[in-house]
Amino acid sequence: MRNLLYLMHVPWGWIKQRPHFLAEGLAEHYRTELYYYRSYRQSWLVANRTTASLAVHPLWVVPFGYLSRLNSALIYRQVKRPLAVADILWITHPYQYGQLAGHIPQGCRVVYDCMDDLLNLSYIKNHAGRSTELAKAEKELVARSDLVLVSAENLRRLIAARYGRTGGVVLINNAVSLEREATAADTGLPPEIEAALAGAEKTVAYIGTLSEWFDWGLVLESLERNPGIRYLLVGPAYGKIPEHSRLHYSGPVEHRHVFPLMARADALVMPFVHGDLIRSVDPVKLYEYVASGRPVVALRYGESEKFADYTHLYGDRAGYLELMDQVAAGTLLPKQEAAACLAFGRSNSWPTRVAAIVAHLERLF
Repeated sequence: MRNLLYLMHVPWGWIKQRPHFLAEGLAEHYRTELYYYRSYRQSWLVANRTTASLAVHPLWVVPFGYLSRLNSALIYRQVKRPLAVADILWITHPYQYGQLAGHIPQGCRVVYDCMDDLLNLSYIKNHAGRSTELAKAEKELVARSDLVLVSAENLRRLIAARYGRTGGVVLINNAVSLEREATAADTGLPPEIEAALAGAEKTVAYIGTLSEWFDWGLVLESLERNPGIRYLLVGPAYGKIPEHSRLHYSGPVEHRHVFPLMARADALVMPFVHGDLIRSVDPVKLYEYVASGRPVVALRYGESEKFADYTHLYGDRAGYLELMDQVAAGTLLPKQEAAACLAFGRSNSWPTRVAAIVAHLERLF
């Protein structure tokens, strides 16, 4: 069995996303050791469970010194042993390559899993020094990688336009986990979720990270327009949450609560701001939303079009508000029967993505 060193740029306790699911799946095929960057914001984390086949370790680094020589030395010291015997080095952020570039053993295959257009994040894009530094790091990583995976078609176009690479760039979309992770000891949803679900209004739920892509103005406008709806927002949040009596924020929850939570919602929404950043997002949440069989409302853009048969897509402010009117009236229904939604989930599961990745990896040897 080959050895895989998996470097994850978010904490293991982060709301469960692509890096978590792929690591769990790859561990069924390779002897996998995962190292994640420890977060000092513990309020954003949950107790994600691990599988028996996956070894998970925190990386201890100096806060606010992500690019410092000290951190590079600290990181190498912690991964020196698994890196020395690695057949595959899996990288999820360009800075990780720079920290280890001089230590990658001969014959080790490097894989870059590109899942976001990092250069269009505002804190990068609006800071010339950070933008230049990150672009340089990503260019070097793309050039060195034996395989570049992208989660969205627009990311493949950007890799070609920015760095001139077209070969060895493979589209692996996101997916959904249909495994129910609850155990007999679980007694239901967390109390703060139950409290937010109580009331006569229809519940509009969003599950995911809240950041610059979230359209707060549209959400607040829909609340003022419709006294019959309330929002439940679940996930880590960057910045201040607006105050409103029918806007409930619970923070992140363990993934085992996601499907039970969705089952209780009257609608599941993805109210995003359309822009360069979103064009490269293949939303994990839409795969999960669709598989739940609940009514789904999402912004219409290139990557969301493949969900059009299962999701109510809106193109502008008026379209979203009209759909929220239907939620308030209790007339917004799922676009497909539950069986069709479940079939969509089964054909877009994480095991199917992992099988495709393993096939590509084995061709490298």
